[in-house]
Amino acid sequence: MDKKPLHRMQKKVKSTLKPSLRKKQSKRSMQVKKGDKVKVMRGKYRGKTGKVKKVSLKKPTIAIEDLEIEKASGEKADANIHPSNLQIIKIDLEDPKRKEITEKEESEQND
Repeated sequence: MDKKPLHRMQKKVKSTLKPSLRKKQSKRSMQVKKGDKVKVMRGKYRGKTGKVKKVSLKKPTIAIEDLEIEKASGEKADANIHPSNLQIIKIDLEDPKRKEITEKEESEQND
């Protein structure tokens, strides 16, 4: 676990974009945020899709809705997946700052 400040750890929670989004955003990867729809590309849950439930900057891991593990005690817990094993399928644009940034990048691309 890194002991870096959280504003630096934010850069470690990036995932690749779906090919159609890469062309639209003119980026290969983007920071994962709560509400984004992602697809697991590697590991036990390969091929599963879901919405991002929680992003942990300290670890850095991402919890996805409907992906749970069963503990030895029988309890259910979130399956935490590293962002490098995910692909962003749909970007959540409810955050006004994020929407503004993506629109600004699209307009710069068109110029």
